[in-house]
Amino acid sequence: MGRTLDADFINVEIYAIYKAITEVCGEDGWKIMWRSGELAFEQIEPQLHFASREPLAVMRTIGDYFVRVGYLEAIELELKPGGLLEYQMLGTATRESAARLIAENAILPHWSTVIMVAALRKLCGVEARMEAHDHKPELVNQRQSKERWILTKDGVPVS
Repeated sequence: MGRTLDADFINVEIYAIYKAITEVCGEDGWKIMWRSGELAFEQIEPQLHFASREPLAVMRTIGDYFVRVGYLEAIELELKPGGLLEYQMLGTATRESAARLIAENAILPHWSTVIMVAALRKLCGVEARMEAHDHKPELVNQRQSKERWILTKDGVPVS
């Protein structure tokens, strides 16, 4: 029997947890965020079928999972020359808390980002870093967020 968690409650908890990480750990809180992606991917990887080890295919598989579990309404991915990846999230469940945390320069709940970065590293041997040095996504509108990543393998941009 399925159970649904209220998005408002999740946003209250997310804000509180990541605000506390920021207050207690400062910039070291980003280490917690990245490590949480590795731990989360370890847990969801057995549930996923990866038809390919190509970076975009891996990310689309995980994106489909995020849509299925209700974290996102939709995902758009585009790999451009020079290993530049544009990643758009539509209807993210944690948008409200993320916007508050962004405004306060706090550690952010990059759930999809950290899980995908962990997957790319493990399955593809690809390193991904956010183009924005402050780790902030672009809040395009009330429903859409965008991130830009640089993807490299053995120091060479992925194409």
